[in-house]
Amino acid sequence: MSTTDLAYFTATQFAGLTTSVINSLTATQVGVLTVAEVGALSAAQVAALTVANVAGLTVTTQLPALKSSQIAAMTTAQVGALTAAEVGALTTAQLAGFTASQLGTLSAAQFASLTSTDLGALSAAQVAGLNTTDLAALDTATQLTGFKATEIAALSGTQAKALTSAAIGALTTVQIGGLSAAAFSALTTTQVGALTTAQIGVLSKTQIGGLTTTEIGYLTTTQVAGLSTTGIAGLSVAQITAVSTADISALTSVQGNAFTSVQINSMTTAQSNALFTVVHS
Repeated sequence: MSTTDLAYFTATQFAGLTTSVINSLTATQVGVLTVAEVGALSAAQVAALTVANVAGLTVTTQLPALKSSQIAAMTTAQVGALTAAEVGALTTAQLAGFTASQLGTLSAAQFASLTSTDLGALSAAQVAGLNTTDLAALDTATQLTGFKATEIAALSGTQAKALTSAAIGALTTVQIGGLSAAAFSALTTTQVGALTTAQIGVLSKTQIGGLTTTEIGYLTTTQVAGLSTTGIAGLSVAQITAVSTADISALTSVQGNAFTSVQINSMTTAQSNALFTVVHS
């Protein structure tokens, strides 16, 4: 079949080609496909395209013709063949077609081509598929800002641990509010050290409860002073043991009064004395 023959095919006729024929098309033949023909490809036909032909789709005409359902039909090998420019050219509607598995195969270069708008349009299920290498390379200025709290909530402990301390510290108070207790417990002490007082101040009881005693002990006096009364009340007996007397002494009387009787009963004499001073200051 010549390129001339293909040029005379209607979209309906082209849609009738078998997957074997589609798979046998040369780069030159695929290059002459019209927007209508590309848009008419069935899921099976899309999956039958060779990796080279997928990579050869024109960014300005053919790629924009793909529907989200066609993108979802791509194999991981085909997705991997897309250039960074092609991935970056996809619309948010097209990106919605990517499965979690497909997104998980994106290379560093492909992932870097996604904008904050692109990333902000991903579903929670898609975010759960992002690989740790790509998450570790998140640009705090051009990508991280796009994530919604619901997307942050979809991150597993392993994924959260992959974020750089700079990324953790750059999360807005709304975004940090989405991080799960499981994700908090997986953070490294370096990441915990990057938390700002503003971020710590909005943490829920559940999130505070997710911090390990090691993480609690690593918090600076300034960070502990940023805890809200809700956060303080959420500290477990085990966590209380990791709070230093210096940390307690840095609290305000309002914060001091937030400790429950159960928490106070678990304190050491030194901690109790520090708290007494704070409450009566």
